[in-house]
Amino acid sequence: MANNATEMGCCHCKQQAESKPENKQFANPLAYQWEQDLVDKTLIKSGRIAKAAIVGMTDKALRAWSPADFIPENQTVDDLIACFEGDMSGLIERCINLGGGTSMFTPGKLNPRSLYGTDGQGNGVCIYRTNTALMIIVYEGRANSSAASTLGIEAADHMRDNGR
Repeated sequence: MANNATEMGCCHCKQQAESKPENKQFANPLAYQWEQDLVDKTLIKSGRIAKAAIVGMTDKALRAWSPADFIPENQTVDDLIACFEGDMSGLIERCINLGGGTSMFTPGKLNPRSLYGTDGQGNGVCIYRTNTALMIIVYEGRANSSAASTLGIEAADHMRDNGR
């Protein structure tokens, strides 16, 4: 998997997250088909979201994602989970390096259920905490930021309402 350290944009991190796709844990796709459908048929099909993934909070397993090469970096998943548990140090040190052809994102607005970031060039990331997972959404272009956020909030609420 490509590491985008050269595309850091406005993010001046001390370190880069290391790419370890061989260590990535993947969930049983049959158990999470509902979530894969949500990613494919709601988020990606909207045309406003370039990449999306759902990662388990406890097992860190990749449960749904699109496109096929968008596999969030292990270190960033650890940092995101820690952030939602109150420890921002990993994100402050390393920024948000998702891999899969994305830019490095500088963390921005954080609340108990969401985190937003930007690359300083009009692209961004929206990350939502559900009952059991993180939903990671990448959009390209400022014109898609509002729609991506709205779609993400609605999808995350739908997951929470269904116990996920």
